[in-house]
Amino acid sequence: MGIELKELAKSIYRGYPLTATGTLLFAAAIYLLGLWKGSGNAYAFIFGASALAVLILLVSDGYIQKFRFRHATPVLDSSHSVFARLKGQVQAVHLGDQKCHYFYRFHFVIRGPFSVGRDSSFSFRAEGASPDGSLILVPLNFPYSGRGIFKGSLLLRDVFGLVRFFLGEDERVEITVEAPLFPEKAPVHFQPASSMESSRKMQTSEEEKYYMREYIPGDRLKDINWKSSIRIQELITRISPISPEQSHLLHLDFRAFNDQGMDSPEAILHLNYLKSWFISFVRVVHRDHPEYRFRVRTPAGSALLESDEDLDRFSRELAALQYFLPGQEAGDVDAPRTGERFIFTTGFDNRLNSFLQEHSAERLNIFGTVRGPGREVRFLPDWDLSCFPGFWIFRRHKAAQSLSAPSGGNLVEEKLRLRLV
Repeated sequence: MGIELKELAKSIYRGYPLTATGTLLFAAAIYLLGLWKGSGNAYAFIFGASALAVLILLVSDGYIQKFRFRHATPVLDSSHSVFARLKGQVQAVHLGDQKCHYFYRFHFVIRGPFSVGRDSSFSFRAEGASPDGSLILVPLNFPYSGRGIFKGSLLLRDVFGLVRFFLGEDERVEITVEAPLFPEKAPVHFQPASSMESSRKMQTSEEEKYYMREYIPGDRLKDINWKSSIRIQELITRISPISPEQSHLLHLDFRAFNDQGMDSPEAILHLNYLKSWFISFVRVVHRDHPEYRFRVRTPAGSALLESDEDLDRFSRELAALQYFLPGQEAGDVDAPRTGERFIFTTGFDNRLNSFLQEHSAERLNIFGTVRGPGREVRFLPDWDLSCFPGFWIFRRHKAAQSLSAPSGGNLVEEKLRLRLV
């Protein structure tokens, strides 16, 4: 019964042709005509009849165009990445060669919840318009990274804001908002000679194995040499014989842990800043040392990043990553316990000390966000209300003010201070 009532209310809402302004004008017109009927006021008749005539003409013409464009199908361009806190981004919507009547415009509205954390979502709404359907640009302005599954509606509106008509059914719009890169500085500096793991190729008398190595979780299945793997009873990954030099493997951990079951604005800020820090670090190292590979471990699993395509894919996956409760992360039995490791974490990681003890045989480099009078960040970068937060904005979970320093390693802290307004 509840579902039927909801569908009925939706049908009435979509079928009603007047906007809020148009409804007020219609009510005023009826009132003025009633006033003329009771008192004979000529001005009331002129204004009331004129307003009613305009609404009738606009509604009639709108229904004619709605029938004409009943099969119009919007095509969304999803070829460009979307980044948080970056102005000037748009969602392009194409309708082909469609022309509406004078005083009318095609509109496309994207609306729905945008998840940025556990039980923490923004209410997103953005709208773009065009006199023809060849190109509608819907502005996209997101304060944080995340993933949203929205509804997209194509409408026909008049320029006076009095009538609107829904064209066709709602479209499903999926938008992944990636963490922005740091433009103002190089995120992390390190010495290449001491921060790499040399993974030399296996050298045997068999020519087919000369440029191969043992399988590492995250390697692509198509690179596995199944013939050699079956013969020697272990998985062997094929390496291009064009590059017989050493390949350098960096081990990175992205620790998104928070003991709280729901995320506060400060926790969301720290995690988003950490995502930008992490992605900037990987991008800079890959740009300066294209021969390096990255074995990345997150609470959701592990991955091997070797190419620009791998980095792009991982950046999209990281955008949707939220905090995990300790103990819920994916296992990694193949993680090495020697060498050097780069750890990215936040001041909400209460299990960092136990992790440091577990990896005490490695040289650890920790990069983390903490609470303090350092970089001041506004919760909403501007007053654009296309993203409107819920009551979760009043949660007060605070990050630690310092992190534990590893013995024989490095610790770099970024102090963040949240401003709600």
